[in-house]
Amino acid sequence: MKGRATHSAPDLLPVLRAATHVLHPDELAAPILVGFSGGADSLTLLHLLMRWSAETGAEIHAVIIDHQLRPTAADEAAANAALCAAWGIAATVRVVDSAQLAAGGGVEEGARQERYRLFAEVAQATGARTLALGHQANDQAETVLLHLLRGAGLGGLRGMPLVRRAGDLLDQFAAADAAGILQRPAIWRPLREVSRATIEAYCRAWKLQPIHDESNDDVAFRRNGVRHDLLPAAEQLFPGTTLTLAREADLFAAEDDLLHALTAAAWSRTVTTAGPLLLIDRAAFRAEDLALQRRVLRQAVAQFDPTGAPLGVGARSIEAARVGIVAAESGGQWPLPGGLRLLVERSRAVIGPANAIETALRQQSELPFVSPGWSISVAELVRVPLSAGWIVQRLASVAPANDSASYRLPATAEPLVLRTWQPGDRLLLRNGNSQKLQDWFVDHYTPRYLRGHLVLLAAGQQIFWIAGVAAFASGGAPADGPNEQVQLLYNDRDCER
Repeated sequence: MKGRATHSAPDLLPVLRAATHVLHPDELAAPILVGFSGGADSLTLLHLLMRWSAETGAEIHAVIIDHQLRPTAADEAAANAALCAAWGIAATVRVVDSAQLAAGGGVEEGARQERYRLFAEVAQATGARTLALGHQANDQAETVLLHLLRGAGLGGLRGMPLVRRAGDLLDQFAAADAAGILQRPAIWRPLREVSRATIEAYCRAWKLQPIHDESNDDVAFRRNGVRHDLLPAAEQLFPGTTLTLAREADLFAAEDDLLHALTAAAWSRTVTTAGPLLLIDRAAFRAEDLALQRRVLRQAVAQFDPTGAPLGVGARSIEAARVGIVAAESGGQWPLPGGLRLLVERSRAVIGPANAIETALRQQSELPFVSPGWSISVAELVRVPLSAGWIVQRLASVAPANDSASYRLPATAEPLVLRTWQPGDRLLLRNGNSQKLQDWFVDHYTPRYLRGHLVLLAAGQQIFWIAGVAAFASGGAPADGPNEQVQLLYNDRDCER
């Protein structure tokens, strides 16, 4: 209906006009996309934008997405398209393959990701710089409460902003220009401070007929449980809870902005990047305020998230990781969301993909390493490649001293081999004492991810040399004949470590 309201109800057009002040001139000049499902919120938003467009000449373009999740979905999409045509609003209808929706972590999340993918696609096709969504105050309150119960911190309690131009799921699907800058529309929520009851009153006043989505009644979905059970119970005890929570989101947002600046400074003091890993200086981390420690960890997890905003990171996993960095002994490990892992060493903590963190650390150690169980007889050794450009070779002795880069072959009763660590391996120390290799590793803070990959010179279970790491007491004088040694090279150049 394009006429006047039929009875008294709050007119929301002034609210929409006021909300346009957050948009940039270039965003207002381009087409404005509207996510249109036919529900009360998006129907009210589309109707308001149609009225505003009549005043300003702004171009409106509706995006209608059929998720094929209900038998009536196709008919509803057709009805929405017909309404847009009747109102003179351009519309794009897209159909989603419902069989693919559960692949990304459940149907609800899969549908959300597909919506944003299609929003980005239509925005690119139409040149739109703004995507208007019908979220309202009740949605804001539900979002704040869901994030509070999940333990998301201020980053989640700030809820949905009136406008957002980066840092959300749309970034994942937006195309980049030649300079690498994402070309995505701003997400605009002009009805964010309007209650659901007011929106329903607007629909009645203008005789708008919203589509009712039965899935919104299913309390098996968390948000629906909050909407139909938790918030109404809170309203009974504390009338006005919904709007209070929605308003509190703006207070949380202001405080979160301040803490964000402080976190950036703490990040620069505590975190460095090394390839696919984040390295945290434990001493510097301990010196930071408790709140900043937690926020640094949240930001660390965000570095690995495509949207940069992992609000699903609960307080429990963040606190366990924080305590690990502050107080745990070297070698401790903790899982983090998103397939990440925290690994604690003596002076630093490392965060990275769980399936690659130890391999990346071995590579960054700049030591030669091999796969556990690797072995070669020294008698057969000439030149053997190790990892990342390292080479071990046997040649005539040219240096009298044993060190981490070379070792003179001792006279031994058992054959000499180069191999990896085995249970029972022992060292003869220079002071004449014997020590288990495992105990030596512990005393010298050798990380667990290195121990089974290091190259050892051994006779039986006596260890003489750890290539690139240390040399120990010889088992006897060199054999008769030319003195020989094993030597470690890097890229064919003698490189003492």
